[in-house]
Amino acid sequence: MWMTCVFLVAVPNWSDLAGLFPGLKWVAEALRAVPVVYVFGGLAFAAYLVGLATQPLSTYFGKLLLRPLVRAETRADVPDGRAARALFMWVRKRVDVSRYLAPISDAVTSAYVKAGLPATMSLHYESAKILGRLDATALQLWKSNPDQYQEYDRLRAERNFRRGVWLPLLGIGLAIALQLTFWVGLLEFGLVLAGCIVLLYQSWALDQRRTVLIANALFQGLVEDSELKTLVQTLATLTLPPNWREQESVRCAVTAVAFAKMGDFEESDNLTWEAADAVVGDAVPDLHFSDRTVDLNSKKSRRAIAEVADTVRDVYISNQEADEIPVFDARLKKALDRISTAGREAPA
Repeated sequence: MWMTCVFLVAVPNWSDLAGLFPGLKWVAEALRAVPVVYVFGGLAFAAYLVGLATQPLSTYFGKLLLRPLVRAETRADVPDGRAARALFMWVRKRVDVSRYLAPISDAVTSAYVKAGLPATMSLHYESAKILGRLDATALQLWKSNPDQYQEYDRLRAERNFRRGVWLPLLGIGLAIALQLTFWVGLLEFGLVLAGCIVLLYQSWALDQRRTVLIANALFQGLVEDSELKTLVQTLATLTLPPNWREQESVRCAVTAVAFAKMGDFEESDNLTWEAADAVVGDAVPDLHFSDRTVDLNSKKSRRAIAEVADTVRDVYISNQEADEIPVFDARLKKALDRISTAGREAPA
């Protein structure tokens, strides 16, 4: 398609191009001595090489243009700004994210329960992380359910085709438009541009169908997410305090330790922060940000917070992850300061 685009631009302007690049005349004269079959064969091979070289470019720009739709699809809350909010609502009317997020969430919960862990612990695992590994997970379908894998592969191929052809098709439309009168060319290019937009939209819709297929396969047990499987196995080997199931801060710390042992230190730090934020809620259940009646500096509150914080620290110490304790203590201090300040400034 790119060769067609070059041909449409070069042929009408051959004399001008030959004047700018004298070597083109020499190439044209040399090709006259070559049999037509070999010329066409060489052009076909050149077109193949050009296609291989430019397809990543078309795919890249396709992903770039579709990024706002993907962000609106995966966003958890309604964004600020009129344009962003309008795009979010438009996308959500056309994509039911629960079709794939619900099966993934159920699969995560099921994995925890099968390992003898409380279902509430699955709340500390971000199900959306699995979305980024669907292509790797889908390879398991090749063995467990070849028919579903063929359907998945077909959807992926159709998506890749649309993302690969839209840019050269747009180039061909522009090359043709340049040979026409202004208004006719503008109309022709507008129609081609509309077709390219449809191709990109279809590639995005095919991605939804592909995601739903793998999400349901994960829920049915036909495939397993490697990280989730390793996480559950790691959790089963940890040393845990007796009341770890009852307190959210301790459950967060336990999951943070498991991620640290898996080498995912960024997620471990995030969960350590969540553990620190949950300490006060576990220690003083009646606390509210706007409640002036709760005194965090009272002996009872300080003792309860210290007990829960010590339990969290013991989780890190007993599992040889004491390096996370300074992160936990710093975050806990910020949480206490924030809650205390909010309580003092709250209206009566």
